[in-house]
Amino acid sequence: IIPFMLRDWTPASGFYSYGHDIECSWLLEETAKILGDQVIKARISVLSLKLADAAAEGQRNDGSMATEKDLKSGEVTAERSWWEQSETIVGCLNAWELTQNLKYLGKAMACSKYISEHFTDKKNGGWYSSVDPSGTPGKTDKAGFWVCPYHNGRMCLEVIERAGKL
Repeated sequence: IIPFMLRDWTPASGFYSYGHDIECSWLLEETAKILGDQVIKARISVLSLKLADAAAEGQRNDGSMATEKDLKSGEVTAERSWWEQSETIVGCLNAWELTQNLKYLGKAMACSKYISEHFTDKKNGGWYSSVDPSGTPGKTDKAGFWVCPYHNGRMCLEVIERAGKL
C-alpha cells in the first residue's frame, strides 16, 4: 500500500508500506465477516490473501517485518517498528485460517519469536517501539503520540480470540 494519496489517487509518498498491507489484509476480512454478505466475503478473502502475500516481501529471514520500501531506490528500511510486528502476526494467522497453509502459520510464529527476543522489555515490561538491524532497542520512547499499546494489545486480543476457535 502506498499510504498517502492526493484527492485524485495520485501517490503522495515515495514509499510502500508493508505494515499497512498486512494490517489491511486482516481488517478487510473482519469487515467482510461483519457485513455478512457471502459474495463480498468471498471476494475479500481472495484480496486478503493477495495483500498478505504482497506484504510477505517485507518479512525478513529473522521473522521481523520491515516497515517500508523506498519506491525509487528499492531500499527497505533497516530499523524495525513495533506495530508492523503485531500486524504481521494477526495478518499471517488470518491467512492461515483462510487457507490452512502452514507457511502462514510459520510466518506468524517466526515474527512472534522475533518480538519475544527483540521487542519485549524483559526488565521493565512492555515493548520497545523500535529496534535497529541487529535487534538492539532504539532510543525512542516506549509510549507517546504514535507509540502506544494499541497494535500489540489488539494483537494479543486477536490471538486469544482466534486460538479460542480452534
